[in-house]
Amino acid sequence: MTNAPPMMRLFRDNNFIFNNDHMFTSRYAGEEDYFSGKGKLFNRRIWESNFIANAPDMLLYGWKERGAGGINAMLEIADNNTKSHISEFPIGTYKKAHRHGPGAHLVLLSGTGG
Repeated sequence: MTNAPPMMRLFRDNNFIFNNDHMFTSRYAGEEDYFSGKGKLFNRRIWESNFIANAPDMLLYGWKERGAGGINAMLEIADNNTKSHISEFPIGTYKKAHRHGPGAHLVLLSGTGG
């Protein structure tokens, strides 16, 4: 995911964007366990962590209201700066079509589309 093009248009100063030495220590200050994968589960399906070590093997949770018989984990990563999710649906099912805003990426962790 990248916000580079809109940021480049916003600031119109590539030196500021690519050569800025500001450290966001309020978000990451070199904590020893920052990338440990430890986290907290909220509302039975929202996983808050700074690092997902093995996304394909992550525990996913049922959520019938989401449709298509899928399982899911909502992710709040990097001090809740990045929100994402992992979903898995049974073969032969249809998940309602939807769109994602700019910067969103879809990454298939397993299976084939056919």
